[in-house]
Amino acid sequence: MAQGVLDALGPAGRRVPEDAAVGGFDDSPAALSSRPPLTTIRQPWGPHQHRDGPDAAGPHSR
Repeated sequence: MAQGVLDALGPAGRRVPEDAAVGGFDDSPAALSSRPPLTTIRQPWGPHQHRDGPDAAGPHSR
């Protein structure tokens, strides 16, 4: 998703990081080759995160 934001900002006349800051999650391999470089946050995913993820968002997220 963050890469899509980067792709859309240029044609919209916005510069990163001068006009907008973009960050991503999950330490995607695409972040290594994006221009400008994309800052990402690595999340430790295990069985309990996948199971509890929808519940953590609350009852209205379904």
